[in-house]
Amino acid sequence: MFIQHCDQDTFDRIVNQINSSPNSTYKLVFDSPEDPCSIVLKNILNVYHGSPPNKNSEVKELIRKINTAIEQKWSTERKAKLLKEFLEYTKLSKYLNHILLGKIDECDMRLATVKSRKCWNYYTKLKVMFNRALNEANVRKQYLIGNISMMCSENAV
Repeated sequence: MFIQHCDQDTFDRIVNQINSSPNSTYKLVFDSPEDPCSIVLKNILNVYHGSPPNKNSEVKELIRKINTAIEQKWSTERKAKLLKEFLEYTKLSKYLNHILLGKIDECDMRLATVKSRKCWNYYTKLKVMFNRALNEANVRKQYLIGNISMMCSENAV
C-alpha cells in the first residue's frame, strides 16, 4: 500500500524540498539487495546530513525515527509508512512557508503605506516573526498564520 513512496520520483521530490538547487546530484541506486524504502530513507539521512543544522524539533524527530527504522531494520511496510509521514510533513511545511512568504510580502506592502509609528513597529515585528517562522515547526507556523492579525489599528490605545 505505502510501497509506492519508495522510488526515484519520490526521492527527487524530497531532495527538491530540502535542496532547492536545480543541480542536485543526489541519485538513488537500486542495485542493492536492500528494500527500496531503506535506500530512500538512507538517502534522506545523507541529504539532511549535508544541510545546515535545523532547530526544528519536528524535523529532528522525523530524522531520529528514520535513523531508528534503519538501525532496527523495521519492516518495509513500517518504513514506507514513515516515508509517507515524512512526505506529508514536508508537503505541509512547504505549503505553510508559501503562506508565510505571502504574509511577509503583505507586511512589506503595509510598511510602504503606513502612517503611524505604532503600526510601522507592528508590521516590522510581524515581518521578523514570519521570517523566523519559516525555519520553525509546522505547529508554530500554523499558530502564527491562524492567530496573528495583519490589521493594525492606528487609533487604538
